Amino acid sequence: MTSLERQVLDALPMTIYTVDLDGRITSMNRSWARFAQNNGAPQLGEEDTVIGASIWEAIADVTTREQVEQAMATLREGRASSIAWEFPCSSPVEERIFLMQVSAIGEGHAVTGFAFSTVDITPSHRWREVLIDTGMALARTISVDR
Repeated sequence: MTSLERQVLDALPMTIYTVDLDGRITSMNRSWARFAQNNGAPQLGEEDTVIGASIWEAIADVTTREQVEQAMATLREGRASSIAWEFPCSSPVEERIFLMQVSAIGEGHAVTGFAFSTVDITPSHRWREVLIDTGMALARTISVDR
């Protein structure tokens, strides 16, 4: 990776990492280290510690693991070019919702790995919940008035 490519990757306001077909981490951007540091796990932000580690060891939640496995299988089979979903990623002090996006990395038609990106969408998720609650309250008010 060139210096400019690395600078661009590290400047993005989202966590980006790549894995091989077995789920071993092959690269990560600086946001990964910042996220680990901010969540009390600075040792998980050190590139030499993380590269080669398995993402499966870090995913404790069964549902999340199944989602990642299904996304990788779907991408490997060529049934989609990218898959995205929202997932909870709370810290001990804050409930958060993140958006996960996964894309296949390939050489020609062969998938050789996967690129993951996660971004904190908690603020927009909270606003969406407020809008839903407001809409439901308004609907109840309208139905009571009739």
